[in-house]
Amino acid sequence: GNLVNLESLDIDHNQLTTLPETIGNLTRLTELQIRDNQLIGLPTTIGKLTALPTLDLSNNRLASLPDEIRNLKAVTTLHLTNNQLTTLPAGIGGMQNLKKLVANRNRLTALPVELGKLSKLESLELLDNHLIALPESMGALTALSSLKVKNNRLVTLPAGIGKLTKLSALDLSNNQLASLPEEIRGLKLKTIDLSNNQLTALPAG
Repeated sequence: GNLVNLESLDIDHNQLTTLPETIGNLTRLTELQIRDNQLIGLPTTIGKLTALPTLDLSNNRLASLPDEIRNLKAVTTLHLTNNQLTTLPAGIGGMQNLKKLVANRNRLTALPVELGKLSKLESLELLDNHLIALPESMGALTALSSLKVKNNRLVTLPAGIGKLTKLSALDLSNNQLASLPEEIRGLKLKTIDLSNNQLTALPAG
C-alpha cells in the first residue's frame, strides 16, 4: 500500500489468519508486532524486511515458515513460541546475526543442519517440543551460552555438543536420555539440569 515509509507496525492481539504479500513493501520497518493472532502462514515477501531487528511470531498457528527468512539479516531475536511448527526451514541458517531463538511449545520433531550456521547465536530455547535428536552441526554454535531443551523426547545427544565452549547453562530435563556423550566433560557449565531422564551413569570427570 501507501505505507512504504512505515517504521513501526503493531497488530498484536487480533484475529489475522494471513498477512498480505504487500507487507514486503514496508522495507523501512524496524518494529513489527504480530503476536497473538491466528496466522497459519507467512508470505515469502516477509524476507524483504531487511531492517527488522526483532521478529515476534509467538502465539499464532504457524505450521511452517518460508525459506525466505534467510534474508532477514538484521534480526537478532526470533520468537516462535506457541505455534504448530514441526520443523524450521533451512533458510534459518542465513539469519547470520541471530543471537536469540525461542521456539518453545511447538511440534518440532527435527532441526535443520543449517542451524549450525548461526555463529552468533547465544541463546536457544526449544522447550516443550517433540525432538528426538539434535543435529551434529550444533557443535558449530560456538557463541552459544544457554541451551534449553526441556520436555522433549531426546534419546541421545550429538558428540558435537562438546565443542560448545561458551555454554554455561544446559537444561536437558524431562527427556529420555539413557546416557551422555563423553565429550560433555569438556564443557565449562555453571548449571545443568538432567532431572527426569533415564540415565544409569554419568560421564567420569
